[in-house]
Amino acid sequence: MKNTKLTIILFSIFIGNLHAQNQITFQVDLTNEESVKHVGVRGGLQPLSWSENSTMHDIDGDGIYTLTIEFPDSITEKTLEYKFLKDDIWERQDTDNRKLVLTGKEQIIPISKWKIHSDEYLFNNMSRSYFGKFIFIFHSGKKQGKTPKEIVLEMIEYYNWSPNNWPSKPNDLLEFMKSGQEGHKGGYFEVLEDEPNKIKCIIGRYWIEWFDLYGPGLGMDKNGIIQGVTKDDLETYYVTWIEHFCSKNDNNWKFQIVEQGESKWVVTISDE
Repeated sequence: MKNTKLTIILFSIFIGNLHAQNQITFQVDLTNEESVKHVGVRGGLQPLSWSENSTMHDIDGDGIYTLTIEFPDSITEKTLEYKFLKDDIWERQDTDNRKLVLTGKEQIIPISKWKIHSDEYLFNNMSRSYFGKFIFIFHSGKKQGKTPKEIVLEMIEYYNWSPNNWPSKPNDLLEFMKSGQEGHKGGYFEVLEDEPNKIKCIIGRYWIEWFDLYGPGLGMDKNGIIQGVTKDDLETYYVTWIEHFCSKNDNNWKFQIVEQGESKWVVTISDE
């Protein structure tokens, strides 16, 4: 009788082990990313690898990428370290790998948020520079679903960027626009027309050079995007600022911006 019970117990253990499943479902949220071509997960336990992606898919188009992988029962109770990648860019570059203990049972991991850097890292590093603050503000605003123009208008309202006495004529702006270019690498200023009611000048788009100079230290990816912020976003900032300045004048000044190559703008402002 004892042998029979022992056999039953051993058989139960065998059957239990046979049906043990280290089946893990990974989920990562990329709903706030503007461009997503490839999403994958890498890790330290087979069948995952640190050198090759296991491709994830957004089956229903909701921005949540998933992948289910079954790990060998032999590694039950071991700790799996892993990270997600988007378009060959690692997430969490300033923090430790994600970790998960294999329990021998099916696990559906709660949806993870894809980030290149933690918010703490972004704030600490970006707040050290004028350009970094702009990137952080745009990064945070875009994560909330705001358009670049909405972000700029909120900045204008928050900082109360409105002179106490608006200039009465367009050429009153010349010295102001010139001073805005001074001290910046890539800054440029040249007057083409200087009439009381109309100015035309060339200014440097120095913020483009800022991307190249400071972008790598702020997490710029291979497409030249910093934390989801593009050069076009910064262009929107400057266009919106000039537009706001002109619209606040009693005469509702007209303005025009024409690109002169990749590094300059020709700006025309008049009250006609």
